[in-house]
Amino acid sequence: MKISLRKMLCMILAVTMLLLLAGCKKNAEQNTDSEGEVSMEEIADEQAEGTEDYDNGIYFDEEADGAEIVAKKKSSDEFVGSWKATSGQSIYQYGNVDIEVKEDGTWSGNVSREPLTGKWSETDEGLHLTSDLFDCDLMFTEDNVLVMRYSPNEDGEYLTTVLTKK
Repeated sequence: MKISLRKMLCMILAVTMLLLLAGCKKNAEQNTDSEGEVSMEEIADEQAEGTEDYDNGIYFDEEADGAEIVAKKKSSDEFVGSWKATSGQSIYQYGNVDIEVKEDGTWSGNVSREPLTGKWSETDEGLHLTSDLFDCDLMFTEDNVLVMRYSPNEDGEYLTTVLTKK
């Protein structure tokens, strides 16, 4: 019996595919029967917990691309307190921003689920906050809106986020 090379390769390919399919089916059965394995439903629940609703209906003109921010000088006392970002844009960019500016020249907060502490200093436009991981500027606009400006790449481009008093 003479078998051509083409037929032989087709048979080898078919046998290989059957073995792979059988192996996948066996692994799937083992994963569903094993103790301690995570079900697909549990994975979906975990993924749902990690997602945020970016379109929460809260928008600020100051956060729009190309928005011109004109700072209004305020005393450092005006910045003292607890502040939170609430817009959909801020959730998209950071996940969360919670900052407390303290009278003693320090600040603490949580940005992108990362606890932060540092010092602040006055600038011509407002405050400059520094920490080991995150530096930003806070300033009030002409409309008395507090904005946080952060440059992730230090290229002169800023992410502008509106903060509201807690």
